[in-house]
Amino acid sequence: MYASPLQLETCSLHLLNQLIVPKKIITKKHPLAIRWFHWINFPVLAIMIWSGMLIYWANDVYRLGWGDTTVLKFFPDSFNKALDIPFRLAEGMSLHFVFMWLFALNGLLYFLYLLFSREYKLIFPNRKSFKESGKVIAHDIKKSSAYIVLALRYMIAAFVYLLLSSKKAKEKFNNAGTPAERWSRGCKKIKLRYILPPQKKYNAAQRLAYTGIITMGLGSLLTGLAIYKPVQLYWLCAGLGGYEWARAEHFILTILFVLFFLVHIVQVLFAGWQNFAGMVRGFETKKIVPLAEPEEKEPDTETETSVIT
Repeated sequence: MYASPLQLETCSLHLLNQLIVPKKIITKKHPLAIRWFHWINFPVLAIMIWSGMLIYWANDVYRLGWGDTTVLKFFPDSFNKALDIPFRLAEGMSLHFVFMWLFALNGLLYFLYLLFSREYKLIFPNRKSFKESGKVIAHDIKKSSAYIVLALRYMIAAFVYLLLSSKKAKEKFNNAGTPAERWSRGCKKIKLRYILPPQKKYNAAQRLAYTGIITMGLGSLLTGLAIYKPVQLYWLCAGLGGYEWARAEHFILTILFVLFFLVHIVQVLFAGWQNFAGMVRGFETKKIVPLAEPEEKEPDTETETSVIT
């Protein structure tokens, strides 16, 4: 028995899918050095912030307010007691003065790597970055708002589902999908609707943010040295406005680092697993849709009849 042309085409496409077409595409994301600097800096900076809070407790003078009115005190006694911060000044100083050298060394090696590997061309902003960053930020705000609305709808749907007691009512409700299915469909619609503007490895907002972080790291190091050795480094301390100003600048930079951490984590959650995995293993994977195989039809007795011998 001979195979029809349609059967031959179907068999060929099936073999192509199995032998030639790859199941996934691997895209290189981050070099090994970048990943090492990132994952070393994360715990080191976290320890620096924590030990800085232990030191700050001994002279917590900063607040938001005017005159005798205080809107927010950095930090309330209840906050300090909840984190077991009081009376740990010596511990904080010992940790801070050890890990600051690791922070400085890691930052210096990272900056030198950017220069010699020419990775700085991908991270440092260009002439279009300030203009394009507005579009990226507007996109992120719209996308974040869409996820918030979706989460509210999901919680309402889940609440209604729990209130329904009878099986018939739940079956009728499930015709539109369970809450989990609605969440999945909603996420897919958001991803399809809100697509980032054309970009390279980093978008314009990321370029500005990462360059800002490098600048903040240098600022933290300089202000930290100024308040660590104000007599020996009097010229640095004076250049930063004096001891009080240098301490205030160091504190503000620390707050900015904490805010960056929070925004960065939220952005990673929105970007998805592949983005996070790219910083761990250095590459992202994308599934490939196999070649569509033609649907088999009833053979036309006049044109596609099999010959039986």
